[in-house]
Amino acid sequence: MNDFLFEIATEELPAGYISPASDFMASWLEKKFQEKRIDFGKIEKYSTPKRLALIVRELSEKQKETSTKVMGPPEKVGFKDGKACVPAEKFAEKIGISVDEIKIEETEKGRYLYGIKVEETLFTKDILKNILPELVKKIPFPKSMRWADHDISFARPVTGFTALFGNDLIEFDLEGIKSSKETNGHRFLFNEKIEIDNPSEYIEKLEKAYVLCDREKRKSFIEKEVEKAAAKADGFAYKDEALLDEVTGLVEYPVIHTGKFDDKFLNLPDEVLYTAMKKHQKYFAVLNDKKEMLPYFITVSNIIPKDENIVISGNERVLRARLSDADFFFETDLKSDFESWNKELDNVMFQAKLGSTGEKVKRIEKNAAFISNKFGFSKELENEILRTARLCKADLVSFMVDEFANLQGIMGRIYSKVKGESDNVAFGIEEHYKPVSAGASLPETWTGIVVSIADKMDSICGCFSIGFLPTGASDPYALRRQCIGIIQIMKEKKVLVSLDEIIKFSLSHFRSYMTEDESFIFDEIKKFFEVRLEQILVDEGFSRDLVSSVISADSDIIPYVCERVEAITELKNKNIEEFESLVRGFKRAGNILKKSEILNVEINPALFENDYEKTLYKKLQLIKEEVLQYVGSGKTKEALFELAGIRSEIDGFFDNVMVLVEDEKIRNNRTALLHEISMLFDKFADFSGISD
Repeated sequence: MNDFLFEIATEELPAGYISPASDFMASWLEKKFQEKRIDFGKIEKYSTPKRLALIVRELSEKQKETSTKVMGPPEKVGFKDGKACVPAEKFAEKIGISVDEIKIEETEKGRYLYGIKVEETLFTKDILKNILPELVKKIPFPKSMRWADHDISFARPVTGFTALFGNDLIEFDLEGIKSSKETNGHRFLFNEKIEIDNPSEYIEKLEKAYVLCDREKRKSFIEKEVEKAAAKADGFAYKDEALLDEVTGLVEYPVIHTGKFDDKFLNLPDEVLYTAMKKHQKYFAVLNDKKEMLPYFITVSNIIPKDENIVISGNERVLRARLSDADFFFETDLKSDFESWNKELDNVMFQAKLGSTGEKVKRIEKNAAFISNKFGFSKELENEILRTARLCKADLVSFMVDEFANLQGIMGRIYSKVKGESDNVAFGIEEHYKPVSAGASLPETWTGIVVSIADKMDSICGCFSIGFLPTGASDPYALRRQCIGIIQIMKEKKVLVSLDEIIKFSLSHFRSYMTEDESFIFDEIKKFFEVRLEQILVDEGFSRDLVSSVISADSDIIPYVCERVEAITELKNKNIEEFESLVRGFKRAGNILKKSEILNVEINPALFENDYEKTLYKKLQLIKEEVLQYVGSGKTKEALFELAGIRSEIDGFFDNVMVLVEDEKIRNNRTALLHEISMLFDKFADFSGISD
């Protein structure tokens, strides 16, 4: 066994492309080795802005031998008087054995020929020659390009390949780009070719050429050095994993520098200072023990400068210009007011067919009022919710948000506090954008919760009304994310409000825009929510058939859906045999009811002929009221466990009672009994869809 090295050298790759591409390479090659029956050890990933590389440890030199049993024609066709006939000879030739190696097996259909086919084993070097070009072509990127006269596409032009198996070069040519034993050092600090004789030399030789190719080590080095630099400035670096990842992807040989900016800029909100440093310059901010911004920044360069002071002063000059602009924007914005900004929103397009952002704000206000009314909030909180809805988009036309779009909502919170709005309104403005992605933080204030749902539902209903639905990877208005956001808020914050009612109310604003019947659009939106709710619960570990059955029964109030899924899962885990028996009983009842005409017949105990139907009816009367009371008060688990207590009576009924008898009155009476039980079960799930 030998180690294998493969490197793709490129021009500067975008930082965000590197890790996903590196992960794909490792995963793809692992699957390919398994498919090709090649044993291998650990796959190590290495990457910089100028290269994507893998080292595969202990890669076998050839494929594993394997054989398969292949059945042939009947013996009477393949042999005659003990001698092989043409069919036997052709069979042996087909699987690569001699006629003497053919064997006979007795089967249910008679005696048949069979043989052991030994699969051809190829050398790993020969396989690598073929699969490496394929790997290069398969790597996905958000955007790819072609260059020169090449037909292949890649994130950036490919400049070379390094491919070694042990000491041997793996030779291949991809559109004139040939593999070699050479790689490149640092572009500025060691601009020379480096000869790699064995994969074991790769890391060390690159380090000597000022390239730290191990991404995780490079990231750790940057993090530690940034912390050291912050400590020298009597502070600590603001933790930002995304920025650390991005900077790691921007440099091959990190060099840390500390700069300073004017104290006067500390009057700006910390969020503004931090964004100005991060967005354009990729600087790390420095905080004191009180987590207040200090007038320092830390930058990571990709070169050892002759004079560090020149580098620092250059960065300070650039940041000074950025912060001066931010200071001007902030002071100018403070002279404006929310009502004038709201008027400007009438000139900001939300969506061509759905009108301006100003029109959207008016719809959000109506949605927020509708949702708020369902909660029975105090008058003060209701007014704060409506005020939040009124101001939630105003900062979009501020100078600051125009320059730093990621500060939307944040600046609304800052400006509203300056102008005397309550904390609930200020934080609601910021929080109504939450969650910004699946799993991200949710709004905490009721103002944020209600306005977030109102805003997101407006976008979903508006786009569905004009037929602007997400397709495949295309979702320009992030409707999937907004749908998931509403579900997460309702689920985690226990929003016990009808999803159906909110959808219908929000849809009512778009009747003049609708391209389909309103009821059809409602159904489509409801399915849109149900698909995402199902996936969220499946991702949490619940079985898909159970989740689907619960949602099929009712998906109107999200927290109740989740509680039913949890309760049924707990009941199932508590005693799997009793649960399966309960499900089978429900399914039997359902099958009988499908064959029967459901009449509006009251159960008449006087018509019972069998003790088992009497016992089932008595048990039903005993638990029915309590189950309905539990359901009405939101005690889902208690209701379900109470209902599950009827299992033994249901089993006894089906084992001893014939439902579909000839006597119409008795048949209808028994059917009515099953129907009443079935209706209780339907409050939890469509149990016919659960595997038993």
